[in-house]
Amino acid sequence: MMMKRTWFVVLLLFLAAVAANTAERTVLMESFTNTGCGPCYNANLAQESVVQDLGRTIAVIVRYHWYYQPGDPFYEYNISENMARFRFYHVPYIPWLKADGILWVNPSSETSIRNAISQRREIESPCTINVSTATIGLNVEATVQVTAEENMHDPDTRLFVTLIHKCHQWDDVYWWYPFRDMKPGTLGVSFQLDADSTFEFIADFSTDPGWNLNNLSVVAFVQLYKTYTTSEVLQASFADVAELAPTLFINEFMTDNTSTVQDPQGEYEDWVEIYNPGPDAVNLDGLSLTDDLTKPDKWNFPDTLLSADDCLIIWCDSDLVDPGLHANFSLASAGEHAGLFMDLTTCYAMVDSIHFGSQSTDISYGRTCDGGSEWDYFTDPTPGASNIDSVRNLTIYLDGSGVRLFWQTNDCAASYTIYRHDTFPFNPNPSDSIGFTSETTYLDAEILLSDTVAFYRVTARP
Repeated sequence: MMMKRTWFVVLLLFLAAVAANTAERTVLMESFTNTGCGPCYNANLAQESVVQDLGRTIAVIVRYHWYYQPGDPFYEYNISENMARFRFYHVPYIPWLKADGILWVNPSSETSIRNAISQRREIESPCTINVSTATIGLNVEATVQVTAEENMHDPDTRLFVTLIHKCHQWDDVYWWYPFRDMKPGTLGVSFQLDADSTFEFIADFSTDPGWNLNNLSVVAFVQLYKTYTTSEVLQASFADVAELAPTLFINEFMTDNTSTVQDPQGEYEDWVEIYNPGPDAVNLDGLSLTDDLTKPDKWNFPDTLLSADDCLIIWCDSDLVDPGLHANFSLASAGEHAGLFMDLTTCYAMVDSIHFGSQSTDISYGRTCDGGSEWDYFTDPTPGASNIDSVRNLTIYLDGSGVRLFWQTNDCAASYTIYRHDTFPFNPNPSDSIGFTSETTYLDAEILLSDTVAFYRVTARP
């Protein structure tokens, strides 16, 4: 199991963290591309990297293919509906990207994509969407329920339900989220709702006999279908026809390890940490790690079991003859991608990825909460262990004539325990302990102290 990190202080400590803000909106990113467009593939990678990093409950992609060069199989599969969205938005060129129907976004800039998603997430949605799927032979049935949180009486309110591939291999290249079909058609279905009421629509999709149904997703969105510049998407949601890829995270990494941690051979090498949030153990056989998203199968995991709530270190040193997990590439300190993929036979599905900039010696870059969306630099790296304590500041506070323990807890953990010891290094059996949750804000020192001096350690428990 993962080692629990602890902090050591005399008397009192203050735990500081930043609470995460959440939003109800899922942002729809509509991408326009073609398999023969040179700049399009890198743009697609940038979009995919951001969405995978944030999670598809934050933003979802539907990718329409345009006639740019002949032979694009995604365009040719459904020409009329692909072109209907192109014409509706007056798309002038490719690659092209629209966020929630109203924001044009630089399709190749991860920073621009993140900013657009963040901007839209700040605006609350007037509705929620629930999507569920079922398979009937080669058909996919999607049940979509839109529930209004306020009156939705605009006559231009419409629901669109799309079928997409999560990924698809064509001509030795992997394409993510290509559009396949739209129900009830390119004009959607109109509806109006009073607050707290629900509109339900059932979409039936026919599929190609050669498709793997487990590699399909249904994306539904509500849009004010007006002009090409004012057609705001109010909410989006998705459901996979079947969930194949496990939930795993690239949790922390280091590109220039000169003294932080040694590999089993006693060498200081680049490393990547993979985290499994659980609740079940995951066998990594069939997954791959890469520093080039165009080559998702660059290094394949052997038969390796990663326990729930545990981390695993992969050494990126190209020392393939050494025993242990040694990938066949190193990480560039100047910055690049790192990606975790799963082999779906017809393509490689991206499980997680990170695009990072310039890195410094013996400073790692990781998620401030294990599996969370926020990243930071760690001067105290935690390879193979939880990241949650790496961003804490410890301070002693005096309150009037006495001493009082104040803190702001880290939202990564649900509970904490303070252990009292009479000696440092700590005696094996603490003489006293006090547990508290993230909602607690202070403790009086008298509760903790039976002598004038005592030693304490604090353990966070996710």
